[in-house]
Amino acid sequence: MNEIEKNLRDAAKELLEKKDADLIIGYEKGTEEFWMRPCFVDSMDDVDKLTFNAFCNINLSKYILEHKDKKVAVVLKGCDSKSIIALLQEKQVNRENVKIIGVPCYGVFDESLIDKDINYDSKAEDNMKFLRKRCLVCENHNPVIYDILVGDKLEEKVWRENIYEEVEEIEKKPQKERLEFFTKVFSRCIRCLACRNICPVCFCKECLIDEQNPLWVERKVGLSDILMLHLIRAVHITGRCIDCGNCEEVCPAKIPLRKIYKKMEKDVREMFGYVPGRNIDLPPFQATFSKDDKDEYLEGERFGESSKV
Repeated sequence: MNEIEKNLRDAAKELLEKKDADLIIGYEKGTEEFWMRPCFVDSMDDVDKLTFNAFCNINLSKYILEHKDKKVAVVLKGCDSKSIIALLQEKQVNRENVKIIGVPCYGVFDESLIDKDINYDSKAEDNMKFLRKRCLVCENHNPVIYDILVGDKLEEKVWRENIYEEVEEIEKKPQKERLEFFTKVFSRCIRCLACRNICPVCFCKECLIDEQNPLWVERKVGLSDILMLHLIRAVHITGRCIDCGNCEEVCPAKIPLRKIYKKMEKDVREMFGYVPGRNIDLPPFQATFSKDDKDEYLEGERFGESSKV
């Protein structure tokens, strides 16, 4: 048992003993060697199930939405903590009912990359070649917001110098090639909606994609409807997506969803200076307006050859 795991269990016991939390949402070992799954602890007998290591990948913040009637404590890494801020901004979570157990994290492993050279006892930064892609561009190794921190704060450093390198590779392509790229990758979509279901900032009780009247997206699996589905989703999470990467990781068709969402993040940052999940005192991005906002997109340039879309 590592130090963070010990501190985590101690914190969980104290929260339950003092009745500051009715439920602890964390991680436990799954059935596979590299699989850590969500764990729901509501009694002292189950606290020892809680674990934390470099395979704890899933963002747990969405599970809070299923337990709004309880006092909940949730284990969150740096990137995950930003989604809590997004949910608080959107008034989807009552801050008084949530205790955030923050865990410093330099990155989580991609189990598909693991080989015999990995040293499980070393820190993730010593095994960078095994890290998930989104961890290489993560800007928040420490939780942005927390009530309890179960490890020492880490230096905030980004492993990859240019966090938008993958996006810029596509931006540089001619418009026709960009269209061909997205047409090819999204044609693999089977409309399982796993990306939507796991997304921590997809919280609508009735999704626009499911509406029948008016019907925005046909039920058939046609390319035009698939593209419409993903465009609707991309617009919906613009200014909310915190790049936890879970949407791409659960996609059975292996669609590179982060590329399009990272593009939206880049545009919002460059055009409006807004970074999701950084400041709880700011209103939601899509609920803000300023007379000084740039409006060149109204002139049509943004969708032309010179726009790099």
